[in-house]
Amino acid sequence: MERITFKDLIIREIKNSSGVFSGDNFHYGWKAVKKINEGLGSITGDKNKLCQNHHTVINDETKQD
Repeated sequence: MERITFKDLIIREIKNSSGVFSGDNFHYGWKAVKKINEGLGSITGDKNKLCQNHHTVINDETKQD
């Protein structure tokens, strides 16, 4: 068995599907799923203008990350 030792362990952020475990861990049935639908995405820069745009999101419920 391998052993890893840390002098310090700093956790800066906990998100929705985060976990911190020690010892023998068996996480049966643990599942985390996140889905984001974005029709436009991101606009970056200076003096950008968006006019009369049309966006389509095809929501495929069978596809999971």
